[in-house]
Amino acid sequence: MPGPPAGHSYGGPRVQPLYYADMIFNLSPLARKQYQTVKVLNQFTADVIKEHVQNFNDDDFNDTVVQRKKRLAMLDLLLCAKRQRGEIDDQGIIEELDTFMF
Repeated sequence: MPGPPAGHSYGGPRVQPLYYADMIFNLSPLARKQYQTVKVLNQFTADVIKEHVQNFNDDDFNDTVVQRKKRLAMLDLLLCAKRQRGEIDDQGIIEELDTFMF
């Protein structure tokens, strides 16, 4: 049986006045669950990027630009910006993906 959704530890329980103080919240079981959930989500993002980098081919991007028929995924565009123009670093790619994935 799956547990509560990832956002569960961010909304409702934190409204309790006891958890307003970060020092008390950080000692609670809810905080441990929240940190564990964030760790799993960050690992998932890293795995997606790692897998996509291994399968990514700059030639596919160049062919797509010439043909203009196929749309690239956001991750493809970010990887092209990193490889070809150096406009974004690895941390920037992770932040952008986290924004859209979660």
